[in-house]
Amino acid sequence: MKQHNNKFTKQQTKEQQIRDAIIQHTEGPMQVIAGPGTGKTSVLIDRTTYLIQGKNVSPSAIMLVTYTRKAARELLTRLTEKLRGEHDLSGMYIGTFHHICSMLLQEYGDRSFFNASPDIESRSGFTDNQEQQSSKRFLDEFEQQYQIYKNLWSGKKLTEAFHPYDEDNSLFWRPIYWDSIQYLHNCWKLAGDVKNCLNQLARENLLDALDDWQEPASEKRTGNTVAVRKLSDEERRITMLQALTRKYNELKEEEQFSDYEDLIRNAAHLMDDQKTRRKIAGTIQYIMVDEYQDVNAGMEDFLLKLGKEIHNNICIFGDDDQSLYEFRGGNVRFLLNFPKHFPKGMCKEFRLDINHRSTPSIVEFCNEWMKDDDLSENKYGEAHWEDKWRLPKIIRPDISQNTVPEATAEGSVFFLSANTEEDWKEKIVSFISKYGNSMGKTVGNHNQIAFLCNSVNDHLVRVQIPLRRSRLSGTVRATNPDKREPLTFET
Repeated sequence: MKQHNNKFTKQQTKEQQIRDAIIQHTEGPMQVIAGPGTGKTSVLIDRTTYLIQGKNVSPSAIMLVTYTRKAARELLTRLTEKLRGEHDLSGMYIGTFHHICSMLLQEYGDRSFFNASPDIESRSGFTDNQEQQSSKRFLDEFEQQYQIYKNLWSGKKLTEAFHPYDEDNSLFWRPIYWDSIQYLHNCWKLAGDVKNCLNQLARENLLDALDDWQEPASEKRTGNTVAVRKLSDEERRITMLQALTRKYNELKEEEQFSDYEDLIRNAAHLMDDQKTRRKIAGTIQYIMVDEYQDVNAGMEDFLLKLGKEIHNNICIFGDDDQSLYEFRGGNVRFLLNFPKHFPKGMCKEFRLDINHRSTPSIVEFCNEWMKDDDLSENKYGEAHWEDKWRLPKIIRPDISQNTVPEATAEGSVFFLSANTEEDWKEKIVSFISKYGNSMGKTVGNHNQIAFLCNSVNDHLVRVQIPLRRSRLSGTVRATNPDKREPLTFET
């Protein structure tokens, strides 16, 4: 017992030292790799509180960026409670990337760019009292796709971009005429593909380079001889993409609308003007970014440009094992390569690796799962974190008196298999019915039961009917361990 207490004391002391160092190191760049359940949000709250109360930094001088509106609301609520209402947080830049970029564009750029903030409507509030009126409309992704769809018909704006560069449909699959309903459906699919391509180019910060690209000359003159040169497939596709983006920009001007990616891109362009950048830096002095593993190239471009003007006072939090938004341009390499943007040794690096949320057996299972060869080795069989964009790490369970108790005497991780599908369904229903109703405080509801399946959509859908027949109420969560795709099923 004494030996266990010594281990607990050492673990607690070391963890607190790391947390204190993160909170109190406020000047210069800092990278914090925080595993699941390690108290990252509380550290983020404590660091913000320290800046305001410990260093007398005005809340309006702090930019706190997160990835979802829900997370932004939670941060604001917890900050308000922590500060006990003693400080006015209405001037703090807190919210998602899109919200904060919208605020900066309205305050320091062209006020007519938007007719309203598309996200959280005030800096740190959630009501819109100063809506900017403009002839421009702000489109979500569905409306953006519809605008593209309307202009894909023969003779419309965007059809001109496809010819003569993509006549063989090698870049975009385009519908052929079968019947009116099928054709309309396929045109809508094409509009979605075009929208995704345009947005991805913006997220990867490639639009400026694409616009500057020069199409190679099609003719080469040598004396009296003229040789006609055919564009390569790659050159043809780049030329087509360039024409497509230019036609799309013309369409936005004609129809007076903007899309989500304009927010990040134009905010980054705002940082290119030194006078404006210094004006913004006169207000914002500290930047903290949560979920940095999900930022894209455009977001990082915006942050680094602003950060250089405020002595690189940027603190980022993230976990390379929790990157979920690759389909939106997010790339974990921005998290892992962050220290390389600064002189060697300038960026402080910390890790939070003690999980306070899960049982020891779940933590151990996750560590073994993440050591899978597919994640730790490159295609040549050489293990190196840069090859798979993952830092080698071990998450440790909390061994203090606050350790999360195991769900059962057998532990908290179970393997369910059966010879037939019906037996497998029955085992799942029996498992949820037995442990979900008898675990008491350890598992207070079905939301605390998670399934890892080879195919989320296939396996979970197949078990919905028997779950409902058994009248099991609550929420069951499942995920594909290979693709890390979560899915929730309400029973």
